[in-house]
Amino acid sequence: MYKESFEKYKSKRLELIYKLENNEIDKNQFLEEVYKIFDGLKLIEPDVINNIDEALYFYQYFNIRAKQTVIKLKELDKCSMAYKNLSSSKDEYYEAKEEVLFKFVKLLNLEDFEAYFVSSNSKILKNRLIEINVVSEEKVILHSLSTKLLRYLRTMGKIDDEIRVSKIDDYINTKY
Repeated sequence: MYKESFEKYKSKRLELIYKLENNEIDKNQFLEEVYKIFDGLKLIEPDVINNIDEALYFYQYFNIRAKQTVIKLKELDKCSMAYKNLSSSKDEYYEAKEEVLFKFVKLLNLEDFEAYFVSSNSKILKNRLIEINVVSEEKVILHSLSTKLLRYLRTMGKIDDEIRVSKIDDYINTKY
């Protein structure tokens, strides 16, 4: 259904990651460029995710929508109705991202990924942020705060409770 969008995203995603790694762009520029990939695209959360490419696409779609909403929230008065409505949208995007990530992990073979907690400068994320390093895919490192995902990872014996430094530590610890 979205095959052309998936392919465009896949190549553009890697291009942007390499630019970020080579300091050709910063985190804010990276987020802006990722947002442009999805700008104007109206998607709903898929009921079924058939493969890893679809899962990664939808994970990023909801993640970037949430991050862009966070950026917009910084411009609003916290007591305003607009802030409350936008904050609700942000929460919905993050919930959808977490659900897609759960489906994504279930598509993987256990040997295809590693999962562990990562250190974070953020008080909100400290000792809670789970990193999923998909070793079977190029440059796929995802993050979650989901207790549902954590329970699943524990059940499967796939979570390392020791806190590590993230494989993309500079990225996750740079504010946007």
